[in-house]
Amino acid sequence: MAPSQSRLTSALYEMTTHTSKKVLQLVLEWGTPRRDVGKTFYEYLLQVKRISMTSLRKKFNHSQRKKMEKSGDIGTFDVVLLTQCIIYGCDGLAPPEDVKWLTSVDTLEWYVTSIRTRRNEFLHEVFDVTHTEFLRVTEELRDLLNNALERAAEIYNIGDEFLQGILQDINTEINSLRNNPSQATDSHALVLERLHQMVKVEGKRELKKIYREESSFGPASNLLGKSKVHVDKVFTAMEIKQEGSQTHEFIQYSELLAKAEERREQDRKACSVLLIEGPAGVGKTTLTRKVISDWASGTSSMETLTDYDFVCLSRCRDEIHSLSNLLGSLMPKTKNKVQSEHDMLMSISNNRLMFIVDGLDEINSGSDRVLREIMGMSRTDDITVLCTTRPNKVHDFKRYVPDNFDIMHVKVLGIEENKREEFVRNYSLAVQDPGTMNKDISVLLWYLAKKDSRMQAHWRFPFNLVLVTILWYFDPQAVNSLTTATELFTKTHELCIKRLLQRLSDHEEMRTVEFYELRDKVKKVMKKLCKEAFLALSEDAVTLSRPSVERLKGACRSLRLPANEVLGAFLIQATSLMGDEEKYSFPHKSMQNFLSAMHVKEIVMADEVGLNIPEMIDGIENILSHQEVPQNISSSLIDKLKLFLVHFQRDASRQLPSILSILEDAANEAALYTGQETKLDLVKYQNILIHLTGLLHLEGKTLSKTRARELVELLKATGIQDTSQWLDLLSEVKCNGTVIELLAEAMDLIGIIWLTDGLLAGFLCVLSHACPSPLILDISGDPEDIPCLSDLLRATKDKTWRVWLRLHYDFRHPRAGGSVLEEALQQVFRR
Repeated sequence: MAPSQSRLTSALYEMTTHTSKKVLQLVLEWGTPRRDVGKTFYEYLLQVKRISMTSLRKKFNHSQRKKMEKSGDIGTFDVVLLTQCIIYGCDGLAPPEDVKWLTSVDTLEWYVTSIRTRRNEFLHEVFDVTHTEFLRVTEELRDLLNNALERAAEIYNIGDEFLQGILQDINTEINSLRNNPSQATDSHALVLERLHQMVKVEGKRELKKIYREESSFGPASNLLGKSKVHVDKVFTAMEIKQEGSQTHEFIQYSELLAKAEERREQDRKACSVLLIEGPAGVGKTTLTRKVISDWASGTSSMETLTDYDFVCLSRCRDEIHSLSNLLGSLMPKTKNKVQSEHDMLMSISNNRLMFIVDGLDEINSGSDRVLREIMGMSRTDDITVLCTTRPNKVHDFKRYVPDNFDIMHVKVLGIEENKREEFVRNYSLAVQDPGTMNKDISVLLWYLAKKDSRMQAHWRFPFNLVLVTILWYFDPQAVNSLTTATELFTKTHELCIKRLLQRLSDHEEMRTVEFYELRDKVKKVMKKLCKEAFLALSEDAVTLSRPSVERLKGACRSLRLPANEVLGAFLIQATSLMGDEEKYSFPHKSMQNFLSAMHVKEIVMADEVGLNIPEMIDGIENILSHQEVPQNISSSLIDKLKLFLVHFQRDASRQLPSILSILEDAANEAALYTGQETKLDLVKYQNILIHLTGLLHLEGKTLSKTRARELVELLKATGIQDTSQWLDLLSEVKCNGTVIELLAEAMDLIGIIWLTDGLLAGFLCVLSHACPSPLILDISGDPEDIPCLSDLLRATKDKTWRVWLRLHYDFRHPRAGGSVLEEALQQVFRR
C-alpha cells in the first residue's frame, strides 16, 4: 500500500528542512576557517568579514541577528539563515551580488541557493506531492546536497575519506525517509512554516494590489465628480527640514529612510521612527501615498524602501481594534486562508517591517491601541515607524515611543516656489477631460507667480494649489481677487454651493421649486453641515460618524432635498481599508476647519450688534444738516444718540455668549453623542480661530472691542505666542483696526525686532504700534521679488528707529545699475 500524501509531505519536509540544514551547516563550518569558536557568528561577520552593521541589518532580519548574536553555535540556524551566512561569511566564494548564485552551473554558489529554493518551493506548495512527484523531488534534492558537499570539499580541502563518510550518512538518511515516509513526524512545524510562507508571498502580493488602488485619490472629488489622480502623476518635490540637527538641514524625499537608518546606527538603537510633522494641507498624506505606491511598484525613488518585506499602512481615523485586525483588513483574502487574525501577525514577524501611521491628530481609541501594539513589536522584530502628525500632537507622540527607538523628526514645509508651476501643470493634466477641465492655465500660472501677492506663503500648500486650480477652471475672476487663505476657502465653498444649486435646478424632483427657495433650503442644510463639521472636529475625526450622516440626511429629507446629491457637493466618499459601511468624509481637514469656523461665526454673529457708530453718526449729521436743523438742537441730538448707542452696544456685548463657551458647548454636545467626556483642548481649535478672525472681517461688521479681545486671548491660548507667529497670522487673514491693535499688544514690538522676508507684510499692518530698537531687516531673497520691502522702508522714513538692513542676495549678486531699493533708501536717508 502506497504511503498517504500527508506522510509523503512530512518526509519531504524532513529532507528539505533538516537534512538540507545538516549539509549547509557543514558547508558553513568548512568555509569559515578564520572564525573563532569562542565568538559569535555576528562578531565574525563584523570583525573578520568587515561587514557594516547597516548591511547586516539589511541582509539579516531581527530574529536572524538575535540567533547570530547568542553564541558561536550555528546548530540553531535554519536553512534560510545558513544560506545567508554562507553567502556573506564563507571564504573563496563569489561576492553576494554575483550572478553565480543564480546561474545554473556546476558551482557551490548555485547549489547552495538551489537548496534554499527547493525548500521554499516545497513550503509554498508549487507541486502536488504524489508518490511519483515525491520520488522525483527526493532525487533532485539528493543530487543538490551531494553536489554541494563535493564542491565545498574541493574548495576547502576536505579529505576524500572524510567526505565519503558524510555523503554516506546523508544518503542513508534520504533513503530511509524515501523508503519509510511514515517515520517523519514534524507535521505541526510544516503547517506553521507553510502558513508563514503563504502570507509572505500571497499576502504581500495582495497588499501591493491594494496599495496600487490606494495610490489614486481625489482630493476635491466633491467638485470634480469621481475623478481620481494617481500620486505618481502629481507628486512634486517638497521642502523637508530635519529638526534637531545643528544646521536644520533640508533633505529630499528620496533620502528620508536612509537618513533615519543612518541616525539609528549612530545612536545604536534597535528600531527607528521617522516623525513627519506639518500643518493641514501641506502634503503629509500625499507623501504617505507616494511611499506605499513606490513600495508596491518595487521601483522606489526612496532609498532602501524596497528592502522592507512588508509596509503596513494604519490610518488613525479608521475604526480598527487591534494590529491583527489591521493586518486582516490589509490582506483580507490571505486572512481567509489562515486560522485567525493572530496567525497573520505571527506570519509577518521575523521580517523587515515598516508601519506607516498616518494622521496622529485623528487618533481614536482603536488606532491608539494599534500604535501601542506596533511599538511593542520592537521587542522581537525589526521595525521602522513612519508617523505623520500636525504640530500640536508632536509632544503626545513621543510618549508612545520606547527607549530602543531612535526618533528622526522632520517638518514638511510644502512645495518650494520653483516647483509650484510643475505641480499645477501636473495636476491640471491629470484631471482634465475633453470637457470642463481642458483649459489654458498660463494666466493662472502667471497669477501664482506674482511676487506681490499676499498668497505666496499659502501656495506652498499642495491642497491650496489644488483648490485654486479647480477654482480657476470654474471662476477665474474669483481667483484674481484672492488675498488670504480664508478667502480661498470661502470662494471654494461658494463654488460648491453654486454647482449644487445648478444640479438641483436640473434634478427631476426639484424642477418645480423656485431658485430662491432652493437657495434657502441649501442654506439651512449648510448650517447643519457646519455644525457637524465642528462636532466631528471636537472628536478629532475627519470622517463623519453614522449618526452624524443620519442627522444630515434627515435634514435633507425634511427639506425634500436629495440627500446624496447634497452631501456629495461638500463631502467625499470616505475610503477605508477596513471595508466597512459607506462613510462620508470632508475633502481635507483644512476644509473641515473652515466649515467649523463658519459654524462658530454663525453663533457669534447671531447676537453680535456690531454697530459702526462713527458711520451712523456721520449719516445722521448729514440728515440733520440737509433738513437744516438748528446747530444747538443737532448737537444735542448727536450727543444723546452717541451716548445711547455706546451704552446699547456695551450692554448687548455683555449678554453675548463667549467664544470659549461656544467651544465648550460643542465639546459637551460631542460628548453626549459619543458617551465619552473630553477635556477642551484649545490647541486643536487654532485653525478654526484663525479662519474665524478672517470670516468676521469678511462679514463687514465691526466687532466690539470686548469680542475682539476675547478672540486674541483665545489665539494666545492655542499656542500663538512669539512675534513671528502673530506676524504669520496677519499674513493669513485680514483684520479690522480693533483686532490689529489688540494683536499688536499681544506682540513684543519694543526692543530688538528681527524680521525675515516672510514677516514683512505682517509687520506693515502693526507698524504704527511698534517701537523697535533696532529694527533688523534680514533679507535673504531678491528685493525685486519682495515689493513690501520697499513699502516698509518708505513707512520708516518718519520714524526715529535705528534700522539695520541686511541684503544677502544683493551682496552676492550686485546689480550694475544699483539696488532696486535705491529710491526707497534715499527717502529713508533723508529723514
